[in-house]
Amino acid sequence: MSQATLIALYGTKPPAFEEILNQCFAMIAVVPGIQFKPYSISQIHATLIGLEKAGKGDMYNKNIFNFQGRHEAMDVNGFLQYLTCSDLLPLRISIGNYASNDARILSRGQLPYQRSFSIQGDKVVIMGWPSKRDNRDYGHAATNNAIHRAGSFHALGLLRKKAEQYNIQHLYHKTDEEFDNDLYIRIGTIDEKAQTKRI
Repeated sequence: MSQATLIALYGTKPPAFEEILNQCFAMIAVVPGIQFKPYSISQIHATLIGLEKAGKGDMYNKNIFNFQGRHEAMDVNGFLQYLTCSDLLPLRISIGNYASNDARILSRGQLPYQRSFSIQGDKVVIMGWPSKRDNRDYGHAATNNAIHRAGSFHALGLLRKKAEQYNIQHLYHKTDEEFDNDLYIRIGTIDEKAQTKRI
């Protein structure tokens, strides 16, 4: 296996999601002093978890090696098998439409209202978060007793924690305490050189 990433929403988009993307394109296109290069709609995707290897020939997980200094072989087949029967799936994701005081979910200490649409360096990013499907308790899916996130508002973060049982460590889970529940979607780039010239 070459380097791989588990992604979602690649290719043809649901109409409601495509409408959100076009609205974001339109909003950033009128920002003064910015040269925006949107990705094609079909190319845009969300990253669920990386499956990067530490070396060219082995299946050692890159993040486990980088963060913990250990060589641990990923059980990719086992994780994919788990995904076929996980009660965390399918994920229902909310993008946008968060009230300014909605604090049910925090993303790096900020509210979804603040993090939903942003420019990060030269990247234009939208983010979404799991929304509650029903009243089931998903807290049992957590792999670390210190992190119990009851309710499917945290299903993506729990899925990434579950991957650790298969020696697949998420890039933003450097420690046991970290819990990344963000669905990160890059929709284009900013030409920083062109922007600097204008300024």
